[in-house]
Amino acid sequence: MIRKPTFSGSFYPSDREELLSLLKELFDRAEEREVKGDLMGLVSPHAGYVYSGVIAATGYKTLKGRKIKKVILIGPSHQVPFTGMAVYNRGSWLTPLGEVGIDEELADKIIDSNPIFVPDLDVHVNEHSLEVQVPFLQYVLDDFKIVPIMMGVQDVPTMEAASRGLSKVLENESDFLLVASSDLYHGYSVEECEKTDAYTVGLILNGDEKGLIEENHTGRAMACGAGPIATVIATLKKLSPVNIQLLAYTNSARVTGRFEGYVVGYASVAISRVEREEEYLTREEKEYLMQIAKEAVYNRIRGRSYTPPPPPTEKLARPSGVFVTLKNRGVLRGCIGYVIPIKPLYIATAEVAGEAAVNDPRFSPVRPEEFDDLEFEISVLTPLEKVEDINEIEVGKHGLLIRAGYYQGVLLPQVPVEYGWDRYEFLDNTCLKAGLSPGCWKEPGVEIYKFSAYVFSDKDLRP
Repeated sequence: MIRKPTFSGSFYPSDREELLSLLKELFDRAEEREVKGDLMGLVSPHAGYVYSGVIAATGYKTLKGRKIKKVILIGPSHQVPFTGMAVYNRGSWLTPLGEVGIDEELADKIIDSNPIFVPDLDVHVNEHSLEVQVPFLQYVLDDFKIVPIMMGVQDVPTMEAASRGLSKVLENESDFLLVASSDLYHGYSVEECEKTDAYTVGLILNGDEKGLIEENHTGRAMACGAGPIATVIATLKKLSPVNIQLLAYTNSARVTGRFEGYVVGYASVAISRVEREEEYLTREEKEYLMQIAKEAVYNRIRGRSYTPPPPPTEKLARPSGVFVTLKNRGVLRGCIGYVIPIKPLYIATAEVAGEAAVNDPRFSPVRPEEFDDLEFEISVLTPLEKVEDINEIEVGKHGLLIRAGYYQGVLLPQVPVEYGWDRYEFLDNTCLKAGLSPGCWKEPGVEIYKFSAYVFSDKDLRP
C-alpha cells in the first residue's frame, strides 16, 4: 500500500533533483533557532514551498542532530468532510525523495487508544496538508517512520478525546515528534492578516488549546489547522510541562511583495519539554519578577502609581497566569492572581502584587510600616487543563480551579501541602473556596481544572 504523491508538481517540485535544490535553498535561507530541551512538537505551514517554505524550513531545521524515529503528523481535511481522526495505518508514503514507511505498530496503538481514531486511508489521498510536510522530514532525518492522522470536524470534544488517547500511547514512547500542519489567516487584508495572526499565535504560545478552537469558530483567531494544533499542544501538556516558542512568522504578501489580493499567514512554532523549573525561569528572570513585585507593593501601599521597567527576556513578556502571595512573619497578608493568561507575565506580576497588598477582601490593606516585614512568594502558572479523572490530580504538583456557573474557586499547588490535605480534601476545600459545598466536585456540570506552578520566594533568591 503505497500512497503516491498527489501534489508534487504543484505545491513542490516533482523532480527529485529540483526538489533537493529547492529544499537546500529554503534551509539555507531559514534562520537558526535554538530550542532548549527535548523538542516534542512543531507547528508547520502547508502552503506551496515558494510561499511558506522558508517558514517551514525554520522549524524543521531545529530537528538536525536530534534522534527522532517516529513522527506523528496531524493535519486538517480540506477536501473530505468527516468526524473523528482518520489514521493512515498501513504501507508507506512516496515522495520524489523516496518512500517513508508507516509505523504500523504505533498507528495501531493510537487506533486502540480511543474510539475517536479510525483507520482510513482514502481520506488522505487528495489532501495536501500532510503530504507537503514529508519532504522536509526526509531532508533532515534518517531512518524514521510516520503516522499520518487527518482531523475531520475540529471541535473541543474531538481534540480532548484525541489528546487523551495520544498521551496514553506516547507516555511509553521515546524518540517521537508531533507535527501539526496549519496555515493561519486567509483573506484579503494584510493589516487584518497580521492583527489576526498575532492573536492566533498568542493563543498558541499560551498553550490555550481550547481557546484556539473556540476563537477559530468565532473568527477572532484563524488557522485552518486549529484543531490539529490544539491536539498537539494538549497531548504534549499531558506528558510534561512545556515551553512553546515562536520560531518564524510571515505571510504571502510579505513573501511576494504583492499587498493587494488574497493573503495567507504562516508560522512555525516549537514545543519542547520543560524538565525542571530552572529551565523555565532563570535566576535573572526570577529576580526581575521579585523586584517588580516588591516595587509594586511599595508604591501601592503609599498610594503611588507604578509601571514596571521592560523585562530582560522575551519569555517574561508572554501572557501567563501568576499569583503573588504576601506574608508578615509567616502569617498570610494577601494573595491575588490571574489564573487565565490574559496579560504579559511582567505586567500581571506587578498588578497582582499591588492588588494582594490592598484588595484581598480577607484582610485589611497592608500598611507602609509593614513593608520591611513582608515575605513575597510568586507562583507562575502553566495553562489550565481540564480534569477528566480525579486520579490525574497530584497533591503537591497541581493547583485546582473548580467552576460551577458563576462560582469559581482556585487553590495553588502549595496549599494542600501546607495543610496536609489528601486529594479529596484538596477538592473539597477548593469547592469551599468557590463558595460551594464540600463534595460539589462530584456533581454534574461542575468543571475541574488542574495546573502546575513554578513557585519561588524572596528567601529562595537570597545569596
